Amino acid sequence: MREEWPLKWLELRVLDLDRESAFWRALGLAELRRSDSGARFGAGGRELLTLQALPGGRSRPRGTAGLYHLAVLLPSRGDLARFAKFGISRLKFTDASDHLVSEAIYFNDPEGNGIEVYADRAREAWEWSGSRVRMDSIQLDVERLANDAEGDWSGFPPTTRLGHVHLSVADLDRSQAWYEQMGMAVTATIPGAKFMSWDHYHHHIGLNVWAGRDLSPIAESCAGLAGFVISADSTDGSGQDPDGVRIMTDAQGSDMRGTPPLSRTVR
Repeated sequence: MREEWPLKWLELRVLDLDRESAFWRALGLAELRRSDSGARFGAGGRELLTLQALPGGRSRPRGTAGLYHLAVLLPSRGDLARFAKFGISRLKFTDASDHLVSEAIYFNDPEGNGIEVYADRAREAWEWSGSRVRMDSIQLDVERLANDAEGDWSGFPPTTRLGHVHLSVADLDRSQAWYEQMGMAVTATIPGAKFMSWDHYHHHIGLNVWAGRDLSPIAESCAGLAGFVISADSTDGSGQDPDGVRIMTDAQGSDMRGTPPLSRTVR
């Protein structure tokens, strides 16, 4: 793995900026900057999430591509246990899984955006066969995990990362080809889904057609995913993927709507 993590931050268009901001603050992300048009959140002074207000916008319709979930990577299983203890009475968990390479908890934000909070298993425990890694979805006992917690949740640790982004797409092969030209490689496949990464990580991008094929592309008038930002060291490319997700490098220095940034890293 390269020293610098390739995924930087993700931007959501939101219908109710105050409600969404309150939700993320309550989870334990720090609000780094706020204006009438948006807010930026992170951990350890590093941005992980941008909320862009969408006045007059509408909810994401069914049958459209976009975010399946954003995934926040915690530094350790101990952190995940403390998050489970915190969230078990405060959040409506939609799922919890042992993926062999990681353990993960799933839930939604107030506008229905999918969220995963997870911790990786030690890399030496990952099972590779050539370029493919073994992953699974085994039910995780959240109560048992929460009972393993030592201490209480005090917010996202400074080394928290945007771990991966999982997308609903219209065409798996088309999306795979696009992300391959960004320097990524397929690491795993399951029915209706592919997983891709840089540098032999289990996955930085998930792609699935579980909502159906030939989905309509993302519309800027609808809430949901606008795009995400990657390290300029990860790729020479940027642009808009086949489903309308905008990918930019951190060297480009503007948000998904081309307006001046509210913040990046707060020192």
